[in-house]
Amino acid sequence: RRSLEIRRANLPPDDRSVVRVEGNLARLQMRRGQMRESRPAMERNIAQWQRKSDKPTPEVVTAMLGLVEWFVRDGQLRAAVETYHNLRRSHPDSQEAHTVLVSLGQLQLSALHNPAEAVKVLDAYLERGGTLSEEARLTRIHALRALRRDKEEASAISEFLAKHPRSFEDSTLRARLADLRASE
Repeated sequence: RRSLEIRRANLPPDDRSVVRVEGNLARLQMRRGQMRESRPAMERNIAQWQRKSDKPTPEVVTAMLGLVEWFVRDGQLRAAVETYHNLRRSHPDSQEAHTVLVSLGQLQLSALHNPAEAVKVLDAYLERGGTLSEEARLTRIHALRALRRDKEEASAISEFLAKHPRSFEDSTLRARLADLRASE
């Protein structure tokens, strides 16, 4: 940490590597559990990008994701959701902007108790797909259940079982699908 602080102090304030050093310092502080100290470094990192560039840098994306992690750990879930939305607005074509939709859906469902919004963002993720499709589909099933949209839930379960036949959730989802079909 000390070497990162010394390096930061010796760089001109407009140097791009300051952003990298700030991001590294913030991540180091987060790993050590110094959440309150890491947040200002991440916010400086993001603010510097907003002042200097119209294109995002990987360091800024990392800082924004780190800030979300800080908010979640600190229980500031609405701030985490807003930071995810800011990331999506400022980097709409990035892979991260697409991938955060799954985490955003999970936050909306489990922490903010907003299953309708969870379904909306998860549908946006699944429209394009990605490596988190299994998690997105599973969270979407839970959101549909919370909304009591039984027919859509049954359809989503059937799709999940067809696309992910070796899932750990297989037996649970098959039992739920049987219950839904029995109640029709």
